[in-house]
Amino acid sequence: MGTNSFEHTESYEWLLAGLKREWRIKFGFFWLTGFAALYLFFCGWNASTGHLAWYVFAFIFGLGCLGFGWTCLRSRRAKEHRLFYYIKENPRHIVWVYSILKVQLPFGFQVAKSGTLYFKLADGDEISVGLPEHQLKLVSESLNAILPHASFGYSQERDQLFSINPALLVYHEDD
Repeated sequence: MGTNSFEHTESYEWLLAGLKREWRIKFGFFWLTGFAALYLFFCGWNASTGHLAWYVFAFIFGLGCLGFGWTCLRSRRAKEHRLFYYIKENPRHIVWVYSILKVQLPFGFQVAKSGTLYFKLADGDEISVGLPEHQLKLVSESLNAILPHASFGYSQERDQLFSINPALLVYHEDD
């Protein structure tokens, strides 16, 4: 499977949906926090108590959060995310891909499962995408086909190699 055909797969759509979900969560968090801070500024405290610093802090913090929320909303479209750039234009920059599944078991009862797919890059950076459990393996298999040079799966040895030099995780054709 070539990198161009990856855009027409279910795995691509799942990665896209995961990135969109993360941006919506960030947007919602910043806007909720911003509106709460502005509410406290306008309605919450009485000016006669002499805590002008709280007013100034709430106002600046509120505007800052609203600004970050706005930036999350308009900054990038999910299809223009650098992950898709690397997959399509520079796949050798992705050196290691692995997933982690987190199971929440309060009092021994399974409440939820959530997975995260990690992309470790040649420059030492990381991109992560949250995905439902049933999608992790299928997306990983699709990526394995278009990133044959990259290491797949987590191990402490790979983690150590990545911290030493990310290029050590790249499979070469003569290996």
